[in-house]
Amino acid sequence: TDMLLKSFMCAAAILCVIALWEYRIQRVPWAGHIPSFLQISDPLVEKILSGTIRLGVGFYRVQTTYTTSLSSAEYMALIMPFIMHYFFIDRRFWRRVLLLVLYVGCIFTIVVSRSRLGMIGLGLAHLTYPLLVGIRRQTFLKNDMIGALMVALYPALPAAFMGALLASHRLYVMFLGGGQHQSSNDARETMFQNGIPLILKNPWGFGADQGAGVLNFRLPSGQLTIDSYYLSIALDFGVLGFIAFYGMLLTAIYWAVRVYLTSNDNEAKVAAPIAISLGAYFVIKSVLSQSQNQFV
Repeated sequence: TDMLLKSFMCAAAILCVIALWEYRIQRVPWAGHIPSFLQISDPLVEKILSGTIRLGVGFYRVQTTYTTSLSSAEYMALIMPFIMHYFFIDRRFWRRVLLLVLYVGCIFTIVVSRSRLGMIGLGLAHLTYPLLVGIRRQTFLKNDMIGALMVALYPALPAAFMGALLASHRLYVMFLGGGQHQSSNDARETMFQNGIPLILKNPWGFGADQGAGVLNFRLPSGQLTIDSYYLSIALDFGVLGFIAFYGMLLTAIYWAVRVYLTSNDNEAKVAAPIAISLGAYFVIKSVLSQSQNQFV
């Protein structure tokens, strides 16, 4: 597990370098450098190579090696709890410095992706990890003042976070959105309004990868799309499939938290970032149906 998680963080480091490069040149670095014998004429490939601009504000959205900036930000959000975890448990100075650089790089990559789901994933990691650490310290380290203090002062953390959102318009837009995000919000609302009656009409599902076609929601360009993985699972595999998939996910989160808070084994410490990462995945899937990180 340790080697696997470290390989994920190494991959994140490579993506951060690509993100910085892409941000500087405002396009994917390999655009215009693909050999002729590897080029294909496909609208989707052309769209990926041309990059994405946030409508209304004109900001370029970094996507690294992914097809969209959303999936790139999702990966960074899912890996963030593990970066925080290893930073706090590793006692070697040079490794902590590298982890701190990676921490900053992941935040930078999410910010320049202009992705709210990535920012929400960041927020979840920073709001939940201190609480779990504090409770574990209280449980296993008797007379530990740090754990007790972390738990006692924890309500101030979400309060300070909400205060920062209300005080800073820029932060508010980054996390919750603004006028430029309204079209996305409206599209998702329309998808749910149209999708729920279809689920109730056929609660057994329409078959794997059939949900988007059944929903038949199209962008102004004519491209078929579906934004929520909740809808995707429910339309594809029905109500029972939805309950099985997300029930499995929530059960895994529950057991990871339980193991972290009840087991004094050193290896159990990694259960906290696992639970937080799965929790972020659960939340992100309400607004992202792409499954590029599904196999991570």
